[in-house]
Amino acid sequence: LHFAMRSITISGVALTSVDLGSLRQVWGAIRLSNLTAPGGTFSFSAPHLTDVRDGLAFGVPGTPARLTGLTDVSMPVLRSFGGLHLAAPALTSFTAPLLERTNEVADGYISILYGDALQSVSFPLLVSAGSLAVQEAPVLESLEAPQLTALGRSLALKDVPQLGDLSLPLLSSVGSVGLIFENTGLSAVSLPSLQSIGGYLHVLENAELQTLSLPALTAVGAATGAHAFRIEGNLVLTTFDLD
Repeated sequence: LHFAMRSITISGVALTSVDLGSLRQVWGAIRLSNLTAPGGTFSFSAPHLTDVRDGLAFGVPGTPARLTGLTDVSMPVLRSFGGLHLAAPALTSFTAPLLERTNEVADGYISILYGDALQSVSFPLLVSAGSLAVQEAPVLESLEAPQLTALGRSLALKDVPQLGDLSLPLLSSVGSVGLIFENTGLSAVSLPSLQSIGGYLHVLENAELQTLSLPALTAVGAATGAHAFRIEGNLVLTTFDLD
């Protein structure tokens, strides 16, 4: 049997867990917001879910609303979605072990915000997405997407001062918005396969950054023009390689 639904919205209730059981496909979106938990925390599990056409929202996109009690997210066989908005300050780790792509290369987004307790993010099989943003995650130490080759719009890492490990060895292109590293804990940024950035390249206020290596880069700023290239406020930067 193949179980599918149009959309799922859960809001304004008290829960100890959300378990989607045998559900395999959602043609629309999954949205969770304004939830409380009698014990203070709750979990989300979708053990058979493989595709969410229009994406998942844990919190409310475009607002500072957070899903404060969410401590565990499990989607072990999810392979594609339209996008992900994750604003869960109690969550300590997030992984999508089989995720391969967002459904729209240009517009499919992955946005992880307000991760007060978040320590690691992993997308081991992700190949392409529209954008990848991780912001305001003060204890994040690791972000891994070792198979990622293309981002249709942007890559943004901002206000992640403990992020010391970034693995994007196959990333070859970032699209029309651009790439930004701001206030990270990275001591080295190496993107050995990156050839083009359609928008801006901003590397700003990274207190630990010593090495910036972009040896394959041949084009920056075709979509933005002036001010596309900014390397500022990285006080211990000693090596900048554009060979």
